[in-house]
Amino acid sequence: MKQVSLTIFVVVLSSCAWDEIEQSPIRLVDESAERGLDYTYLAGGTPSHRLPEILGGGVALLDSDRDGDLDVYFVQGGSLDARSETHGNALFINNGTGKFDIGDGGDASRDLGYGMGMAVGDFNDDALPDIFVTQLGKNVLLRNEGNNQFRDVTLEAGFRFEEWSTATAFADFDLDGDLDLWVVNYVDWSESMEPECYQKMLGSRDYCSPVHYDAPAQDRVYRNDGGGRFTDMTGIAGVLGTRGNGLGIVTVDFNGDGLLDVFVANDTSPNHLWLNRGDFRFEDVAPIWNCALDSHGVARAGMGIVAADLDDDRDQDVIVVHITTEPNYVFQNEGAYFRDVTAQVGLSTYSQRYTRFGLVVDDLNNDGWLDILEVNGAVSRLSAPHEGDRFAEPNTLYEGTPEGRFNLIDHDGEIHTSRAAAVGDVDNDGTLEVIVVDRDKPAKLLVNQSRGIGRWLMLDVRDRYGRPALGAVVSLDVGDRTLTRVVQRASSYLASRDPRLHFGLGEIDRVSNIRVRWLSGVEKRIEWLDAGQIATIKEDNT
Repeated sequence: MKQVSLTIFVVVLSSCAWDEIEQSPIRLVDESAERGLDYTYLAGGTPSHRLPEILGGGVALLDSDRDGDLDVYFVQGGSLDARSETHGNALFINNGTGKFDIGDGGDASRDLGYGMGMAVGDFNDDALPDIFVTQLGKNVLLRNEGNNQFRDVTLEAGFRFEEWSTATAFADFDLDGDLDLWVVNYVDWSESMEPECYQKMLGSRDYCSPVHYDAPAQDRVYRNDGGGRFTDMTGIAGVLGTRGNGLGIVTVDFNGDGLLDVFVANDTSPNHLWLNRGDFRFEDVAPIWNCALDSHGVARAGMGIVAADLDDDRDQDVIVVHITTEPNYVFQNEGAYFRDVTAQVGLSTYSQRYTRFGLVVDDLNNDGWLDILEVNGAVSRLSAPHEGDRFAEPNTLYEGTPEGRFNLIDHDGEIHTSRAAAVGDVDNDGTLEVIVVDRDKPAKLLVNQSRGIGRWLMLDVRDRYGRPALGAVVSLDVGDRTLTRVVQRASSYLASRDPRLHFGLGEIDRVSNIRVRWLSGVEKRIEWLDAGQIATIKEDNT
């Protein structure tokens, strides 16, 4: 989150870029009011411009009550100076039509603290999704008791650190069948260390970059010991002593050895790529894999991150978004290293215009090619505020093409200071929606109204406990292409996505040669599936 004063450059670049925008085949329309999703993240901004005030907040899509549709969970920020019981976190329950009613989530609906993000996963193997909330201060583990009721079990689970945590992910790192936890921390921050930074162009106080604090934080790694308890494995895992200003996380198998690895996007400090070496030990290979720094040896301001197979070669590539003037990273996985292909895929120039946080890389118009939505908002005050908001920036939309490039297209959404973005099919109609959290403005539910929408297939891959099978890999043939997806929840920025796997199929009405491999090593093959359905695939030995 570097501070910059390159307003003239950005304006000129934006002017050139918009001349080349194509007419949008993707249309995302805010229907939050019509669908009952009424929630506002309060940043608690003050004239002191304290760093936590500019970064939150998060959102999760989860099937809280296991009724087959996606519910929504928001974390709240509020004031850093005084807590308020009227500004708690919120759970919205899907009534089965893609419309929502606010629910009483028990402890999940309280004011838990100054919230950032969350991980969703079933840590106690009862097939109900639990929630781990990251905060400035004490994190909170919420156990799902059923009937949309959650209970705070933080202390009895063994979590006691008070840090500034941001991104987080559940994953089975040791292949023992239960979900472990990786917690990303940002800055070893306290009120007493807050410096005073000034915007030279505006001649007044502004938010500081994390480099002014010189206090990168230590990530934490926890092993699930069963019985509802976790053990801090940070030292044994080889992670202790490696610090960063962490904001984004994905957990997939990057090197094809059957173990889940971890990519952490850091803000103005080198990224970390932790390869899982087994026995709960990890090795940071980011410098070797060419993803720690940019080509000039500089650490960029890493924020939102997505892992996806961008080039149909069955391994997972990575996109990381950054602050204005810094282009995206598009890392193509070559098996033992990443190759930066940002320029080749068309994201080098246009992506620099705004500060990007939330990131969606999915097929939004079901034509068979992944698209990109970046949700944006500045971290230092802009000279020309939009409707009084000095941090507001337009979101950015790119359409994916058969040539492997992303073309900038028109997106007429409202302009706010956007942070988290979670993607999923909230009405089970085969098109993806996106929930966007805006700073001090109502959250948006962007409903997909794209024209010329193609066919689709959704796969709900479950493990032997009935949970979404995090880390399971699915590939299938669509015409002469092979598409590969990994079951994930951790993605974007401070967000948890729909874990079901969505495939846009274009004009194809049937897919073939479906191959599923679970982390346990169990594999299943299905000869074909028709388009236009949500198919459940369960882990078993048949």
